[in-house]
Amino acid sequence: MKKGFSLVEVIVALAFFSITFGAIITCYFLGVKAYNKQEEYLYFESICLDIDKLYDKDDAIWQNEYFNSISDKYYYNSEYKLVNNEDKYTLSIKEENNNLIISIYNNYSDYYVIENLNYGPGGSN
Repeated sequence: MKKGFSLVEVIVALAFFSITFGAIITCYFLGVKAYNKQEEYLYFESICLDIDKLYDKDDAIWQNEYFNSISDKYYYNSEYKLVNNEDKYTLSIKEENNNLIISIYNNYSDYYVIENLNYGPGGSN
């Protein structure tokens, strides 16, 4: 009687291990990607809420303390710091029919983090 495994048994075991390992790695990377998207969404959601609160208060506060104009675009880098030139994220604000509309676009990955978030009449949610 021979001791050990046949070549077929070793190949089947390696194939099973490879498929299982591939599925685990795929799930891990999908989880990391989802976590990162959730992190950026929550960060920018807090910025949108701040913008809405300032928009509801007073035009002077809006104009002088936070943004220069409601129609401008603002840029954030990978560390979520506001920068002067186009970088990873573009935040755009517009006003249509007394509705405040905010969008945040990820320029690197080519998708909207938040698209056309509408705060309704007078900027209220």
